[in-house]
Amino acid sequence: MRTTARLILNSFLAVTLAAVFGSMRALANDQQTDLEQTTPKSVSKSNSQEAARQKARALNSTLGDCRCKLDANTRAAGEKPLGRLKTKDFRGKPLELTVVNDEYALKLFQQLTSRADIPFGFPEDGCYARAHEMSFQLEKKRVLTAKVFAHGSFRVANDKAENGGVVWGFHVAPVIVVDDGKERTLWVFDPSMFYEPVTLENWLTALTEHPKSRLKSVYLTSRFTYHYQRKEKALTDYDPEDLRAARKIMRRYLDSEKSRTKKQSPDL
Repeated sequence: MRTTARLILNSFLAVTLAAVFGSMRALANDQQTDLEQTTPKSVSKSNSQEAARQKARALNSTLGDCRCKLDANTRAAGEKPLGRLKTKDFRGKPLELTVVNDEYALKLFQQLTSRADIPFGFPEDGCYARAHEMSFQLEKKRVLTAKVFAHGSFRVANDKAENGGVVWGFHVAPVIVVDDGKERTLWVFDPSMFYEPVTLENWLTALTEHPKSRLKSVYLTSRFTYHYQRKEKALTDYDPEDLRAARKIMRRYLDSEKSRTKKQSPDL
């Protein structure tokens, strides 16, 4: 009888220990799987955003001295440009950019967003057309821009997009130089992504915020460059064909934007 009881007890202990060790192995495997799933994403995101910050700093380091007639902190600086400075495009060719203070940059941005002929509410495509028209309109105000092109694989949350986000293989927007009273840096005008002008660093980090986003290259071109496929073309003014093409594309996307708005708010 004692032998039988001892056998039963040993069997019970063996089964219990096997279950405990099995649970421990399963927990360890789950923790390892979680680590493998989360660590690469977080490390990848961190690396992408650090690369974005480094590229922004590298482009800002090429800015020359400002031939400024106004101090950024004066009242007059909120109404007109401070002056101009030179930097370099992707080929090392000189680019002349206007310098403004942050107050005037915001005013210029707001003037652009009030335009009804640029489809800022359709971010899915047409960034090159929007950027071209913005640069053209800013030059009418004697504000000289450049274009900043970012290439890679970008997944960007965007409340203006139909599905709440966009996927881009490249993106482009106009840049100017802003003197905020402390330093002069490149700022981006991109109303399809932001509701105010932002630093180049913030623009690039927004493009690489998603764990699956990857930044391959960033460079500046002349304001006259319509598309990255034509960046090697030497231009000294806006090509009328490029402006016509940009406006044709924007009219199409304005129609899409209006149809989307009507679908979302049928009573409007």
